[in-house]
Parts: sequence; C-alpha cells; structure tokens
Amino acid sequence: MSLKNSARLLQRLIYSRRSIRVFQKREVSYKKILKILEYGVWAPSAHNSQPWRFILILNQDIRGKLVEEMSRLYKADMERDGLPSDMIERRLLKSKLMLKESPVLILVCLDKTVLWSYRDENRDENEFIMGVQSVAASIQNILLGASAEGLGACWMCAPLFCKKLIRELLQLPGEYEPQAFIVVGYPAEKPIPPPRRSVKEVTYIIDGV
Repeated sequence: MSLKNSARLLQRLIYSRRSIRVFQKREVSYKKILKILEYGVWAPSAHNSQPWRFILILNQDIRGKLVEEMSRLYKADMERDGLPSDMIERRLLKSKLMLKESPVLILVCLDKTVLWSYRDENRDENEFIMGVQSVAASIQNILLGASAEGLGACWMCAPLFCKKLIRELLQLPGEYEPQAFIVVGYPAEKPIPPPRRSVKEVTYIIDGV
C-alpha cells in the first residue's frame, strides 16, 4: 500500500472514530481484545518507560460490586455538589449501564515503578505528568485500534475519582495509579460527530522578527 493510500485510511479512521456508549449483546473474542491492546503498547512514552498496565475485569461479580461501590461514591459527590435528585439518578443510570453492560471493561493504570526518580519534587512531579501523558497516548491508540477492528469504545475517567476504592477492590499493587476505564464492544449506535474548532482557532504562531 502506498503512503498516500495509508494516509487516506488513517485520516478516515481518525475522522470516523466515535465514542460508543451503547453496545450489541455480542461477545468480543479474547483474541480481538489482545489485538487492540497490542495497539496500545505501541504508543510513544517518555524515556520509553511504557508505564501503561491493562486490567481486564472478566469476573462479573467483582465487576458488579465495583460498579455499585463507585456509584455510591459518585452519588455522594453529586449530592455534595447540590445537583437535583432526578439529574443524579439519570447520571448514575447512564454510568452504571455503560460499566455493567459493555461486553469488555478494561482498567488502564499508570505503573509508577517505571518512572524516573530525581530526588527533586518539581522534576518528580513532571515525570509523573509525563507518565500520565504516555498512558493517554496508549489509550488513544487503543480507541483507534478498536475502531479499525470494527469495535466501538469509550474512554471514561471515572477511576481518577475513586483510586483507593479501585485499588482495594481489585487488589492492585500500591504503585498502580488507576487512570481510566475503556468500555469496548460491537457498536449499537452511530453518534453524530460533535463540532470541532478549526485548526486556525487553536493554533498560535510565534514568528521571528
């Protein structure tokens, strides 16, 4: 395949990918799950640290308990924010359905043990941010890979708000920082693409004088 055709295919993939929140009741093979995770491990990372760790939550009992406990914390947060009860219930229902009903649930973590240590608070903080950016690049690869394989996926940042709960329930190592869920399955919806700002709106040019 020529570079020109490859570029066209990549453009089509990027422009057509959507966040999918409703899935067919159809099993995704383990082989296909591993294939999309393979896209993730080929993402760039700071110092080539490859800090991403993927947790496949296959046990339905553990998954159900995790979703219920997360929902309890989410509800308490929304109540403290003063949101009306009907809005709280709608948000909870939407979140629960995605996390419980999606054919595949992947937790993506940052493994802090592979990050460089400087004995300097500012540089250590920057190193952590670089790790987060590396994990985000991996997630983007997985989303594009899922789309390329005929699957739908959605990136959910809920784990950031309940790291301690997730670590304890899933018995994760203390150095694993929960970053995101990716729900995956065969799409049962075709979302309309949201509007995008133009490149000119978000690009600033610093030119020499």
